[in-house]
Amino acid sequence: TTDFSMPFVQGLPLLASNPVAWAKMAAKHYMAFVDPQVQTRYIQKNQNLIQDMVVTGRVPIGDVEFFEALRHNRPVTRRLRQLPGVKRFQSAYETGLLVARTELWKSLRPTWKGDPASLGQYIRNMTGGLEPRGLGVGPNRRALESLTLFSPRLFRSTIGLAMDATRPWTPEGGAAAETLLRLSAASTGVMMLASLASGMAAGETEPQIMKRLGDTINPLNGKRFL
Repeated sequence: TTDFSMPFVQGLPLLASNPVAWAKMAAKHYMAFVDPQVQTRYIQKNQNLIQDMVVTGRVPIGDVEFFEALRHNRPVTRRLRQLPGVKRFQSAYETGLLVARTELWKSLRPTWKGDPASLGQYIRNMTGGLEPRGLGVGPNRRALESLTLFSPRLFRSTIGLAMDATRPWTPEGGAAAETLLRLSAASTGVMMLASLASGMAAGETEPQIMKRLGDTINPLNGKRFL
C-alpha cells in the first residue's frame, strides 16, 4: 500500500505517550523513503539497544505484514518487487516501526518496573507487532484472517493493548491504560476544537455551538461521537 499513514496508524498510540519519540519516528519514516540507507545507519548507531530489545523483549524490528508476501520468491511477487517505489515504501514503513519500537525501549527500559518481557509485550501491542504465530494461531487461520480482516496483526495488537489496560496494576497494564487515556483525551480535545471552530465559521449562536460540542463528546450518539 503506497501511502504514508504509518505514523497515524501503528504510530498513533506513540504520539499520545511519547511525542518526542513519535516525531523522531515520523522523520525517519519519511526520510527512509528518499534514502533507504536511513534504516541501516539507524541500526548501526543503536545496535546494542536493538539487540537487547529483540533478545530480552522479543520485539520485532520491522515486520510489516503488508509487505511480507513480497518476500516469497514466486513469479508474481518477483514482479511486484520490481514495481517503482515498492522497495522505498517498504523501507519507509519498516524504518518507522523500528525507530518507534527502539525509541520506546530506550526511554522506558531504565525505569520499567516489570521484567523485559512485559516491556516487550507493551511495545508490541503499542506498535502493531503482536505475532499471531506466537499465540498459537495456525497457518490456516492466519491465512483466513488475512483475507477477511484489514491488517490482522495490527487488529490483534490494538485489542491486546486495550485488554492490558483492564489490568492497570501490572506494569504493562498501567502503561497501556495511561496511553489510552492520553489518546482519548487528546482525541476528544481535538474534536471539540474542530466542532467549536466549524460552529463559529458557520455563524452559529452560542447555544447552537454548545449543542454541537455536546453532541460531539456524547458517546451515546453512535457514529456522531467524536
